[in-house]
Amino acid sequence: MAYYSTIGDKDEESIQLLKKIAEMDIEDFSSPILQQIRSTWENCYQDISTIHHG
Repeated sequence: MAYYSTIGDKDEESIQLLKKIAEMDIEDFSSPILQQIRSTWENCYQDISTIHHG
């Protein structure tokens, strides 16, 4: 059960971060930061997808 709770917490944190990012103008971010955000999101999505389909 604790494992699923951790996933839920991670999902909630990701959603909150995405909401904050969505409210900002893309010009507010430098290119390296945008790349890091993109990479982090792709890694989180891949982890979640692997868990749900694995």
